[in-house]
Amino acid sequence: MTTVHIPTSTAQITGDLHPPVSLSHGLLIFVHGSGSSRFSPRNQYLASKLRSLTGCGTLLLDLLTPSEEAIDVRTRQYRFDIPMLTNRVRDVCIYVNRELEGMKGVNVATFGASTGGAAAVWCTIPCEPGFNGGDMSFVKAAISRGGRVDLVPASDLRKVRVPTVLIVGGDDVEVLEMNWSAAKAIDHCVVEVVEGATHLFEEKGKLEEVADIAAKYITKYLVKPPKEE
Repeated sequence: MTTVHIPTSTAQITGDLHPPVSLSHGLLIFVHGSGSSRFSPRNQYLASKLRSLTGCGTLLLDLLTPSEEAIDVRTRQYRFDIPMLTNRVRDVCIYVNRELEGMKGVNVATFGASTGGAAAVWCTIPCEPGFNGGDMSFVKAAISRGGRVDLVPASDLRKVRVPTVLIVGGDDVEVLEMNWSAAKAIDHCVVEVVEGATHLFEEKGKLEEVADIAAKYITKYLVKPPKEE
């Protein structure tokens, strides 16, 4: 594992990088939810499990700087600033693909939880040229776990072109309804319901089910098949 410092248009942020088995296995970028960080035990578990199941690399991010985090703990100023968080995730994706040593040219997918699910989906939309802007074709999929994709404007959900997977607990009734509604606006979107799970997937075996579901789509969309001899 390597700790990396990544410039974005508004701040330098930190992440923990586990490289993929090879660049062809792709890189999964984790986007944590409100009040969390790259040390989220659920995301760390999922990252480890998905590296084992698929061979992909993982990058777990701190979306806020230490000073922003200190403010957010008191005021919650940043955790629901979805446009800012989305721009940071987009900048990270492009930086990794174009600039990060050892990762240049790697395809990526995003995996967001809660409010991070909104940023993980929204950031895949092609952006205007500017700081790290432009083409996002190297982003191959977006995955959300209990995500608040309802926080993305419906007009932008209709612009999402990557395969999108919304994983939601069957007992997380309100969020499940939000995800079904959002899915109607997204092309190539599937809702995967984990029966018996609530918002945090704390029930026995439910986070493992999330990993198995995510691995299926990571293998399908992110990991490049071996070249035929």
